[in-house]
Amino acid sequence: MMVHGTSMGAIGQVIDIGDGGMAFYYIGHPNRLDEILKLSIRQEDQTIQLNNVHVKTVTDFEIIYDNPIQQIPLRRRGVRFGILSEQQIKQLDFFISMQQADEIRSFSENAAFNLST
Repeated sequence: MMVHGTSMGAIGQVIDIGDGGMAFYYIGHPNRLDEILKLSIRQEDQTIQLNNVHVKTVTDFEIIYDNPIQQIPLRRRGVRFGILSEQQIKQLDFFISMQQADEIRSFSENAAFNLST
């Protein structure tokens, strides 16, 4: 899922999303996003969209790499959602269920179980 600014196009990749807000990775300086008060969230194929969600930034920090050669200024921002319409709540619930399904699928594909007695 991608995060879009209302007039900026794609600005980041969703990390986590819940009823009250979300977190996303983005590249660049935090001042670039300081004036954004609304975001849209879209599935990569754009079949599902959650548009014009009022947000308030609650966290924003740089990701520190273990590799000193890494030069990309990756940041993580957490935002709290404002009041959502009934339609936005339905769309948000769908995004949350999609993320949970992806996490379960990823876990089951990558997990190794040792069930010895």
